[in-house]
Amino acid sequence: MADLRVFSYLPNPRIWKSIITARLAGVELDVRGAKPSELPRWLWDFDPRPLSEVSDPERRAAERKAHTGFSGALYKTDAFLKANPTGAVPCAFSPDGRIGIFESNSIMRAVARLGEPGHGLYGTSALESARIDSFLDINLAFARDSQHYLLAIGGRKLSANVHERASGSFRSYLGALEQALAYGDYLCGEALP
Repeated sequence: MADLRVFSYLPNPRIWKSIITARLAGVELDVRGAKPSELPRWLWDFDPRPLSEVSDPERRAAERKAHTGFSGALYKTDAFLKANPTGAVPCAFSPDGRIGIFESNSIMRAVARLGEPGHGLYGTSALESARIDSFLDINLAFARDSQHYLLAIGGRKLSANVHERASGSFRSYLGALEQALAYGDYLCGEALP
């Protein structure tokens, strides 16, 4: 049985960090999903699957209005929304499906915490873990603006304003990394794990 199940559109760059962390930390992930254009025809659940495998009553009970990158209807079970109150993907679940983890950085943190002892990917102390969290958190503004940028490209609605916001977020994020690296070889700690 996998340590964590992840449901997302695939491929999704936001879950690559969890997949890489899992490989380095010895965590088994069960990644499920489909292309973004196919997800409206899936049941969003701990056990996600194509609607062709779902009964009509189950499909009707799970029908919700889509938002954030989707239009029309999506099919999300009550259990999915209980575990993942944002209702968005990617999301991860405990092996029994009762605990949901949403937001890609939180999924990656869970993977690192589930890892084999001593892998060092999440620092060697609470303070180093907090510093790593700081870099993950500043990434969120860049991630939000780059998602708007990619959705605008996909919807053929890219404007100069959307481009400038994404570009500014990118410069700000990389500027913080460069500033941190101006004082040493590592963002956190004294060596790579």
